[in-house]
Amino acid sequence: MIGTKFETTVYKVLSVLFLAVFLPVLFCVFTVAARMDYFEAMKPQTMLPNFVLFLLALPFGALIVFLLSLGEKHPLKGKWDYLTGAGLAVLAIGLYFVMNSVAREAAFFLPWDIDVVRGSALNFAALKPMGYDFYYSIYSNNIPIVFILGKILKFSKEWGYPLHPEFILVQVNCGLMAASVLFAALSVKRLTKNLAAALLTFALGTALIASSGWMMAVYTDTYGQLFPILGVYLYICYRQVKPLWAKLILMFGSIGVIAFGGLVKPSIFVVLIALIMAECVRFTHSAIDFIAEKKASPSKAAGNKPFLTALICMLAFLSFSVALYKFSGAVKTELMNRVGLEFNANLEAGPADYLLMGQNNEHTGAYLNEDTTIFGEFQDTKRSEREKIIFGRAMDRIKDRGLIGNISFYLRKMVMTFNDGTFGWSTEVWKNGDYNPAVARGGRLLSIIKQFYDVNPNRKNGFLNTFQHFIWMVCLIGLGAGVLSNFPASRKSGGGEGEKATDANFLMIIFFGVYFYQMLFEARARYLFVFLPVLMVMAMQGYANLRIAAQRLFAGKHPKGETK
Repeated sequence: MIGTKFETTVYKVLSVLFLAVFLPVLFCVFTVAARMDYFEAMKPQTMLPNFVLFLLALPFGALIVFLLSLGEKHPLKGKWDYLTGAGLAVLAIGLYFVMNSVAREAAFFLPWDIDVVRGSALNFAALKPMGYDFYYSIYSNNIPIVFILGKILKFSKEWGYPLHPEFILVQVNCGLMAASVLFAALSVKRLTKNLAAALLTFALGTALIASSGWMMAVYTDTYGQLFPILGVYLYICYRQVKPLWAKLILMFGSIGVIAFGGLVKPSIFVVLIALIMAECVRFTHSAIDFIAEKKASPSKAAGNKPFLTALICMLAFLSFSVALYKFSGAVKTELMNRVGLEFNANLEAGPADYLLMGQNNEHTGAYLNEDTTIFGEFQDTKRSEREKIIFGRAMDRIKDRGLIGNISFYLRKMVMTFNDGTFGWSTEVWKNGDYNPAVARGGRLLSIIKQFYDVNPNRKNGFLNTFQHFIWMVCLIGLGAGVLSNFPASRKSGGGEGEKATDANFLMIIFFGVYFYQMLFEARARYLFVFLPVLMVMAMQGYANLRIAAQRLFAGKHPKGETK
């Protein structure tokens, strides 16, 4: 079909772009990242160098490929599919209780914006209006998390919560992160029908997300993490179901979840933009096939239904997305009123401000104090005028570097972003006080757990850094293979693995959204954490692609389901 050829060509082009922009980053992460000239404070300290960890990750990756091959022999169907989903849910509940127990022994307060938001949430829970606040006029994106945390604190107090009143926020955080691991595994199960793939995704999620010290960080990066992966899971379900009414319900659920997540963490909206782009490709595919069929058989009406379904879905997706995006803006305004913020719209940070921050050479596009002085410099200037000036300054930085300078800068910046399997836990946080009264039970493991998660300017928690960085290396290998399915010759003949790959190609568009967002605007490894479950799904898809390649290479035959 002509439409299929169009869609295949689009994703092949995107795959070439993916290899062009991401493979150099991967190569540097696997080899020379620690010696690259990027912001030194963002470099994690590990017990082994990256290249050694990469070499150790290769046999681990080979083991994943082998386990996926075993799982492929018995695809999940019928009751086994449902039982696997139920089993994963039970594991996630158990994971939550483990996280809760660990956090209870190790939890401590964290600094910077996390502490600012914490104090504001306490005031809101105590019904104290925020009034005029320079910080929240600039970073109004933190108002929703203040409202959410404040409401949780208020309700828990009314329910007679027995522990330190703020620890409930950590417990909710643990629940959201455990759920994000669950939906990553469920998404992989939906895409692959492979028990091993689903369990391996859950295991990797446990190692990277559930064991992370970020379980104690009550902030947008962790409270927002569930929404991108839940939206992706609902989107996968939307693409797989047949009835139009079910498609529309799942579509609305997916868009709604992502829009709510965008309130908590605005960068999550890149997922929604990516899904809109994926829908545009699908609709164009259907439209091309429809036109071709009409030309071949003008009197044939049977081809109308798929096209009409695609058209309705496309229009509904666009209208739902725009409506909920606009609605989220209205909700944010209402939340400002609820917390009693006297808002100065002229100070609000916008895309130009984050673009300027993302172009600074001193910290390789990470946060730079000097760039925040612009808000004082232009506090009496309309935001639109200020953004024109700031955009010009950002463009000047880009022009001053020149072509080669920009290539070097963006490579170093993206290596900085992807070269930290702790996602900033070892580089961006430090202890800012203990819970009083204490929430720890004080068991024998207390001192070990506290030392394991403790962070300080010397960053001596080397085992945690090394373990998580190693697991991240394993995921990066899968991410690098995430587009291999768009190149095999079997795609030309259609069928089997080719169709499965097409169903998962929207993940590549999401990756581009995350990647280029980080490349252009303020960046750091911590900003990847909210997207980590989605990246893990793509990584497991990459290992599934490697399984197909390995089966061709060593078995000398076509993988199951592939057309010769």
